[in-house]
Amino acid sequence: MVKSLQNTLDLKSLNTYYKLLGFAGITQDLELDDSHTFNLVSDADTLQNPSVLLYQTQKTKALKEAEVNANSIEWINVFAELENEPEQDIYRLGVNIPLAIFNDKSEEKKNLEFKSFRRQNF
Repeated sequence: MVKSLQNTLDLKSLNTYYKLLGFAGITQDLELDDSHTFNLVSDADTLQNPSVLLYQTQKTKALKEAEVNANSIEWINVFAELENEPEQDIYRLGVNIPLAIFNDKSEEKKNLEFKSFRRQNF
């Protein structure tokens, strides 16, 4: 089974080779160097294919939109106080965490839309 598959692949590669020779208009038999190996470039950032670039920009746009739409905690303020009075000592510890419950970040979204509109038209 494996041997017949190998023979089929060899026959297909020879047929492709002769088709390429016929397409190029070569009538004489040429010897090709088959010891050379071709390495594939796996780094997609170096490709200049417009489709690849389009998908990369869509990916970065989606990540930026997700970043804007995220209701994450932007900062935390921790504080401590000590008051020494004659009859008592007062210790205060506090944490200030802004919760983004009702913040829909509409201003940031409008700014991003305006910037993208400006980039497209100017």
